Amino acid sequence: MTESQSHGFLFEEQVKQGISKYLDSVTINYTNKWDIPPISVKSFKFDISKSNNRVYFGSIENMFKIQDGFFLALIGYEQKGRVKEVVFSDFIFIEVKDLQNLKGELELKELEMLSTKIKSFKEGFHEEAREWYKSILPEYSMKTSFQINFKVDSKKQRRIQCSLTIEELYKKLKRELILVNKLNINNIDSNPRERNTLG
Repeated sequence: MTESQSHGFLFEEQVKQGISKYLDSVTINYTNKWDIPPISVKSFKFDISKSNNRVYFGSIENMFKIQDGFFLALIGYEQKGRVKEVVFSDFIFIEVKDLQNLKGELELKELEMLSTKIKSFKEGFHEEAREWYKSILPEYSMKTSFQINFKVDSKKQRRIQCSLTIEELYKKLKRELILVNKLNINNIDSNPRERNTLG
């Protein structure tokens, strides 16, 4: 595990340790196969002066395969030197209707088709891959609230992820975004993440 990945696991450990009281406080009508729905922990850089703070959900195909409600633990932090200082945290139950509202009219089979297509571009054909996805992106982006993020580099990276601004997420969930550390997450010592520049 790289240091750029480890901070997510450190935040996740804190959520696991203190989650029971939040589970007890949420009333759920269990209509799915889980006794306790899964918990997704998302930590992300948060700039209090900006309105485009973004939550990254990973693979868009995996997101669209979810058919049940789940808990979303959010941790927004500011990078101050070596310290990730928690600005806010929240614990939300995403109901099936909420998830469907976020997905919109975009269908999993369309995403699978896009995934197959982007993976068909071999190593060295990254410029062609980028030209292709930029040409089709508007058509599919208008169908969903998620931002569709194609990941293509000059080597073999060919995948599709998704994200949402925190403001759009709360708007869609009809919740008020309050900058309070509701989960009492501690700051962690962790260097700024260094992202690879795509070739």
